[in-house]
Amino acid sequence: MKVLLLGLGNSPVKTRFISNHYENFVGRTLADHEILTFGYNEGVDIRIDVEDDFQEVVNRLPDGWRPDCCILWELEWNLLPKGIESAPFPTVCYIADWDYDIPFSIGLCQAVDLTVVPTEIEKEAVAAIGASRGATFIYIGAMKEYFKTSPARIRDRKFDVIYTTFIDDYNNPERSKWILKLINLPDRYNVLITNQLTNYSEYTNMLNDAKLVFSHHRFGGMSGRVLEAGSCGAVVIEPGVYVTKHFIPDEEFVFVTEDDFEAKIERLLDAPETLQTMSDRFYAKVTQKYESRIRFADFLDFVEKQLGPGRPSAKDRGVGTIHPGRVGRGEIYYYLFFRTLQVPAITNAGNKLLIMSIRELEKDVSDDPSSRNKTNLAVAYASYDAMVNQDMVSGERGKRTVALLHEVISQDPLYVMAHFNLGLIHMRSGNFEEALRVFHNAVELFENEESIVDPWCLHNLDFELFKMVFRKPLNHHILSLCKGGAERSLEDIRILFQAVTLFFISLVAEKKGDLYKALDALVEAHNLYGDSGIIEMSLAKNLALLGYDEESREMFKMAIKRVPFDLDLRLEYIKFLYLKRLDKEVLSESNDYVKLTRRFTQFAARAGDLRKITDSFARYHNGDGYSHDLAKEMILNNWLHLLYNALKKNPKDLRLILRIADLWQELGRADKIFELTEEFAHKYGDNLSSEESGALKDIYSDLQQVPAALNRLYTKRLDRLNNLLSNTNAL
Repeated sequence: MKVLLLGLGNSPVKTRFISNHYENFVGRTLADHEILTFGYNEGVDIRIDVEDDFQEVVNRLPDGWRPDCCILWELEWNLLPKGIESAPFPTVCYIADWDYDIPFSIGLCQAVDLTVVPTEIEKEAVAAIGASRGATFIYIGAMKEYFKTSPARIRDRKFDVIYTTFIDDYNNPERSKWILKLINLPDRYNVLITNQLTNYSEYTNMLNDAKLVFSHHRFGGMSGRVLEAGSCGAVVIEPGVYVTKHFIPDEEFVFVTEDDFEAKIERLLDAPETLQTMSDRFYAKVTQKYESRIRFADFLDFVEKQLGPGRPSAKDRGVGTIHPGRVGRGEIYYYLFFRTLQVPAITNAGNKLLIMSIRELEKDVSDDPSSRNKTNLAVAYASYDAMVNQDMVSGERGKRTVALLHEVISQDPLYVMAHFNLGLIHMRSGNFEEALRVFHNAVELFENEESIVDPWCLHNLDFELFKMVFRKPLNHHILSLCKGGAERSLEDIRILFQAVTLFFISLVAEKKGDLYKALDALVEAHNLYGDSGIIEMSLAKNLALLGYDEESREMFKMAIKRVPFDLDLRLEYIKFLYLKRLDKEVLSESNDYVKLTRRFTQFAARAGDLRKITDSFARYHNGDGYSHDLAKEMILNNWLHLLYNALKKNPKDLRLILRIADLWQELGRADKIFELTEEFAHKYGDNLSSEESGALKDIYSDLQQVPAALNRLYTKRLDRLNNLLSNTNAL
């Protein structure tokens, strides 16, 4: 078969996951296949510009050389060529990370004849988002150049268990629970979790030094890490069912569930001969059947059988059909721009893809000035201004963006996406009053079932907070929508947008010093969407600041369970527990923190942060010097700083006065309470409601008790001091 392949050329991406990229191990021929590459970087056979039509590739094919098919490899990280739908030969894309941005993947799947994915679950999913044909093939292999020809014996290996991974509690939460299981293995085992590898040789050397290697794929598929570990003689631990299609569970690899994970690992590590037998079997099978070239040749054979003779007609392929999430070139360029920031597959794209996106979206508006098209254009404008101009409103394009959204709101007031995006722009540019007004309008509209919630509107991928709070659940609900759960999925999307809008309201209110309004918005956001770690984190901190101790404690626990690898959150909770004299919990949380920093190399440098904090915990160091609880004073003074900053912006907020008074009382500073109360009564005493007057009089009643209490305290302390001094030569 003659194959035209989308390649990376001289892209640094090829060195990140070497065995995934065929250009690292395939030349112009492979088995019975002849290969020609094209792409957007130097180093491919036919190089084109990102703006070129696919016909340019066709025109530059060698005389007499006609492809049997065009394969777009890992297309979710590369550019779908313009005009590929009209290619005179069958087109195939292989995608694995299709679930990061469903609207983007819709555009890819609908443009080709065959979409290949790693698992049956994913095949079902891409069929739902518009793939005319789907197929399943786990293409991965391990490169022969990196096989360990004499793997170290199990008993001689340094590490008991290793895992090489990236942490993302927000977009890959299913991975975090497994990492925690590894971290919590008994201390007698040498466990290493790392992502700090400089090159592929270092990586394979580390595999050769490991007895067990953990692997995980979010859909249960077989990651390339499985075969790479096997080619170095390490035994793989895997919870994924698709590995069982290739290797025998508990004979060639360790198949685990959440229930038997720890027991199986401990049993095998205590039986090195059994582990060695498993290693020998696994190594033999991987090196004989799963070498990268063999596996890729199998993939090409698989594609040839799937396509069969001829090419489907446009009607059979579904080209031109209208899907609820129809995606145009402007959307594709937009989403790919942010993919290239994460993985620079196209080395010279820069801001060009975003500019191309704006150009295409402007055409869409010109052809069809719908609310969605105009809002899409506004989102792209805002992204360009935020990332390139670093000015979202005051510049000419920024003003045009705001005007465009106002135009949508005027012509289609129920199109809530325009309100949402307008509020987001004002919030990010510091126009807090306007942001609050627009966001509150948006919340009311989200509550109105007549409003139009449009999940196909461009997502704000330039805003990191949007991605952390929003990206995964939004894509999940969009996929459910595509699978046919329209009514329920749209309601879930509506609730999600409403919760996130309330979260943004809390951020703006906090900036304005309206801490209690921020708290109310956070509580409401959490009630609507209780699965967000970042909302729980913000809520836990606000509850602590405003004195809701039990509620804060519970929310801290929930947040840490949701985002276990946010070390700053853990440190904040440890300080809170110390302040509330919950010393057993301080010890437990500190031990958990130490485990994270000891077993995950990425966190090693953060070990000292805990030591600095615990060294300041005076209750734990009573014999080290004079009594002074620096930690308590620092925590309370930091809270006072935040509260006074809020009071400057909201000087008539009596709730802030009461909370500040509580903290001064805890610090034993009655003079500060007098000062605070006098100033407030002097400024606003004539304009208080009966409820506010009552609260102020309660402070006054408490202060009345201070002189007598101090007199009793001073008398008692003076008597004690006199007794101490009478036993010395001081008197």
